[in-house]
Amino acid sequence: MAVHRPTTIEALSDVIQTAAACGATREIRGVGTKASMGTPLDEADKLDMTAFSGLIDYVLADLVLVARAGTPCAG
Repeated sequence: MAVHRPTTIEALSDVIQTAAACGATREIRGVGTKASMGTPLDEADKLDMTAFSGLIDYVLADLVLVARAGTPCAG
């Protein structure tokens, strides 16, 4: 099992296109805050999204926040 850690949109696209071309699965991971949810994919390569962190949009009046996949959440 490999861990892919793309740092650019182009590298992320390459990882996804390569997996799609050979029918491989990827377990997409952010910082792991919900790792216990869902069915684990032990045989799948990991796609580490931590390089893609930060807020994209925040609308206080609507209580809406859009964050990238690798953004850590404090709770």
